[in-house]
Amino acid sequence: MPGAFPRHFHPIANPMTRFCFFLTFISFTVLAQETRPAAEASAGARALWAEFMTRVLADYHEPLNELELTRKAVDLLAAENPAFASLPKPRDYGTTPEAQRSAFQQYVIAFALKAGRRMDANTVVELAIQRLCERQLRFAQYISASVQTKLSNLGKANLGMRIEVGETGRFFCQPFPGEAAALAGIESGDELIGLDGVEVAGMNRWELKGRLYGTDGSKAEVRVRQATGRIITAQLTRRVTGGLRITSSSGIGGTTIRIPTFDANTLPDLQAALKAAKPGAPLTLDLRGNGGGEIPPAVDGAALFIDGPRPLTLAQQQRRGQPDVPLTSNEAMIPGFKRLLVLMDGGTASSAELFIAILTEATNLRVALSGARSYGKDLWLDGANLINGGGELYLPVGTLVTKGGKRWPQGIEPTFGAKK
Repeated sequence: MPGAFPRHFHPIANPMTRFCFFLTFISFTVLAQETRPAAEASAGARALWAEFMTRVLADYHEPLNELELTRKAVDLLAAENPAFASLPKPRDYGTTPEAQRSAFQQYVIAFALKAGRRMDANTVVELAIQRLCERQLRFAQYISASVQTKLSNLGKANLGMRIEVGETGRFFCQPFPGEAAALAGIESGDELIGLDGVEVAGMNRWELKGRLYGTDGSKAEVRVRQATGRIITAQLTRRVTGGLRITSSSGIGGTTIRIPTFDANTLPDLQAALKAAKPGAPLTLDLRGNGGGEIPPAVDGAALFIDGPRPLTLAQQQRRGQPDVPLTSNEAMIPGFKRLLVLMDGGTASSAELFIAILTEATNLRVALSGARSYGKDLWLDGANLINGGGELYLPVGTLVTKGGKRWPQGIEPTFGAKK
């Protein structure tokens, strides 16, 4: 019969046929091995996006619209690289959360295919969350599991300054008084534009942090642009600061206590510094560059200056759809300090501003504020690990308000000696 195999012939027995069969088998095996992780990543990406969206819609301090957030996420991804600008965006997002998430998922899959082996669907969703936190959700932060690992291995020495991230993604210096950056002439609000010869534009805060920190004694070249347009290039030496502890100095003009942050050390350090100071002598509290920290130490620290029966209610935390939570302190007042001079600048933020606002409301104190307007962050953050991604999401979930109803969304103004 034409085309029939010869007698005793078996296709698999033919060497060429056996080789082709082997290649086909291997191809299907590899495809199955590659498809399974891709499918798992796709399912994980969808779950991660759903978890993020559920949490941000419920917990963000002001109401958000899921469709608007989804469109913004697509726009941010499309702008990530010119190569992705040609990807067609979803035409119809539907009218339900499920439909909107499905439309976003299809875009994520297309984005991952375009990126090739560089990114899977889960990585694309993490990138979208990161960009939304940086450029859309003010004060929100997302730290992926991989970045957390890198940060845990960083050296502990810094360049004598903290970096604030502006709403446009630019980086601004907040030097610690008397430390490397300040001694080099870098001032609060100067824009960081280069580090060790690398432009910082386009970096995220965590990538930059990985470059800022290092081992004690190591050096880095920084370039900053001042408000006048002047460019400063300086070689700075990294130093371990001992956890940003309170320092105190006394002289003819009285005592100055520098409070660089609010953490577990703040209250005992401040109590010790006040007990060592001369009662009735001029007292200056230096909070320049203090970006805040924990709320309870700020409330307890302020209570050291304020009389009245304990527990002392000094402020409250407000959260959308929930009862207000009073912020109280049982810490005893340390007598002898009725007049305070508080130094602040654009790096004074969050719980540091709460501390200042509480002091200015105390009827037993006369408080003068000097320096520059503070940063303007009257929101408090709450963090949680996202189960489906392993990253940590921090959201501003409510506002801080003093007992007298004071807020500071635009910052706290100095009462004299304002720095222009």
